Amino acid sequence: MLEIKGKTILERQIQVLNECGVKDIVVVRGYHKEQINLPNIRYYDNDRFRETGELASLFLAEAEMTGRFLFLYSDILLDPSILEKLLKSPADISIVVDRAWNDHEPGQSEVRRKKPDLVVTHRPPKTGYRYLPTAETTTLTQIGQHIAPPDADGEFIGLAMFSASGAQVLRTTCQELQTFNATQRFHEASTLETAAFTDMLQELINRKHDIACVDIYKGWLEIDTFEDYRRAWAKIH
Repeated sequence: MLEIKGKTILERQIQVLNECGVKDIVVVRGYHKEQINLPNIRYYDNDRFRETGELASLFLAEAEMTGRFLFLYSDILLDPSILEKLLKSPADISIVVDRAWNDHEPGQSEVRRKKPDLVVTHRPPKTGYRYLPTAETTTLTQIGQHIAPPDADGEFIGLAMFSASGAQVLRTTCQELQTFNATQRFHEASTLETAAFTDMLQELINRKHDIACVDIYKGWLEIDTFEDYRRAWAKIH
């Protein structure tokens, strides 16, 4: 609900979704849920937001996952062209990967502060000043915040899409995980209850489900720190 030049981040996200023809929008609320009250949106509330992770929040809205759906982090701003490209993906499970990660070498302090969701793909982009991206689909092999930055070949921006079949795979996997030991680690999370969305993506990979990578090059912002917020004010018109 942070405001940037007259519109909140959520309002800007809804605007981009609407521009791309997405009108059926669901928001999972947590911290200060009473302040998130925009019209024409269905809400689910995670009153245990301090104790649970992204995955627990997502599955409060499991009833909405009966068909094709988009998943979007609440703290990113993106150009509509990114969403348009994702919507064209024919894969059952697709995520958006920013290949600009390889253009800079972040310091350890930056990585610790921002904790980016890094990815390793089975076909990394070619190095060099100029190249044409391949038309072949690239699939995900590893994702998470514990990947060493030099080993990563992109960053997950927090935008994914599931077809009806992909949604069924996601729901079935989550149901099967209900017997998971509550005190056992789940990929990078200390427990399943505190797991991130990326932990579930890694679980799907381990179960041999293909996750397609829709490649982009910049065109988005993450509002994760006060510096990010100041940068958004400077860049957004």
